[in-house]
Amino acid sequence: MAAEKTRIATVYLPAFYEKRDSILPHLQTLCPQVEFTGHFRLNGILDEEGKKRALRYLDEQGEKVHGLLIFGGLQDNRFSDFNLPMIMVQGILVPGDWQKGYESFYRGAKILPAALCDLDVSSEISERRLQDLARKINMIHALNQIKHTKLLLVQEPEVFGQYDVFGMDYHVPFPDDYVQRYAQNLQALGLEVEHVPLNEVLNQIPLTDEKAARQVAQKWIADAVRVNPETNEAEILQAAKLYLAMKAVLQEHAADGMAIRSLVPWSQGRLRVTTCLPNAELNRQLKVGVCEGLLNAAITELFSLLLFQRPTFIGDILGIDRQNDLITVAHCQSPVNPHGNDLAPYEIRSHALQKGNPMLPPFMPEIGKSLSAVVRVDLPLDEPVTIAKISVYHQKIALASGRSVDGDVYYQDFKNRLCRTKLAVRLNTAAFAARYDSAVFGVHRNVIFGDFKQEIRDLAVLLGYELVEEDKDR
Repeated sequence: MAAEKTRIATVYLPAFYEKRDSILPHLQTLCPQVEFTGHFRLNGILDEEGKKRALRYLDEQGEKVHGLLIFGGLQDNRFSDFNLPMIMVQGILVPGDWQKGYESFYRGAKILPAALCDLDVSSEISERRLQDLARKINMIHALNQIKHTKLLLVQEPEVFGQYDVFGMDYHVPFPDDYVQRYAQNLQALGLEVEHVPLNEVLNQIPLTDEKAARQVAQKWIADAVRVNPETNEAEILQAAKLYLAMKAVLQEHAADGMAIRSLVPWSQGRLRVTTCLPNAELNRQLKVGVCEGLLNAAITELFSLLLFQRPTFIGDILGIDRQNDLITVAHCQSPVNPHGNDLAPYEIRSHALQKGNPMLPPFMPEIGKSLSAVVRVDLPLDEPVTIAKISVYHQKIALASGRSVDGDVYYQDFKNRLCRTKLAVRLNTAAFAARYDSAVFGVHRNVIFGDFKQEIRDLAVLLGYELVEEDKDR
């Protein structure tokens, strides 16, 4: 991912222009990757000549400008017509800046509100206002970085979002225009996704350096609380070789992350092990690493990494428990660094769908041709979590929030049932059950540790996507 300055044009009403030299240095410190440009002073909301100068600049700059920052309640649809992400900074008790309801005026535009006030009785309040503005500016920077990012989709057939043969993320036939519209919407995001056949990864495995693979495997083992005897070091070594093969393919394609279709090739015996440990390693490096070819989940994870520097726990919704007000999210893949810069306790186990797993009921066939090796992570408890998922085809974002709780308090043998890593989340299950939409968003969701609900709302606005708050009463 190339580091590039994000250029944001600025326009000021008179009262704010006078304070420009005191505001911008603070913002520059908080937004080091942003270059503020333009600096157009308007004599008032009716200054047509001043507005024309600013509009002409935006037109001439074209794609060299990535966002627009307006200080003062300016209402003019010509600015929103550029389809740039915008932030409108309103004053409070500022002469000449009357509250004219600009959010209603710009309804449907990619515009976020902010406010600054010289009359705050508390410096803490003033600082919170500035931090809020800086956070939104940095969101525009993150969106600009998307345009310099490439993800690999490793699977056959080459269909966006055709996740796995079991239909785990879509229970309805794909619309006829699915691939075409998905590709168009990716282009609108500016995100490059390149299809790569699985053989490129498979062909790299025998080329991996044995010593380097053993070093990776020993690092995973050393950092683990234990290696469960249901798997072994030979399986972990195979996973390390797969990681090095995936890393080589990423480097060859100059890509920043990967969504790889894994369960089906593993069940066919083409993959010796699953991609769970390799993806956990990519997550530890704050890179996208997603199994089952879950492209929507991979893009959601990319946003989390760019906005919050946190990987996501991507899992199936395995239970909506209204009696306990809990949902359970589960997968055999999980980041071991849920806060981005930490290391949660984890053990190395076999995949839940391994050959000979006694926990599988008789009616559920074995899938894996080997034991494989995955992580079971003790994810943090009693912390706020944000649950999100993007649907690129539908241009929608699902959102919910809750608090992580100890599933062992509510369910027998919680850690051993089904997928290896599980997280119970307390939220409004009545609303979630009513609004949870697997036809649009699939059965997987991305769990981000931290309260980022407002940031996801803002992201939906800046992308122009519809927000579906799955835990909100109608």
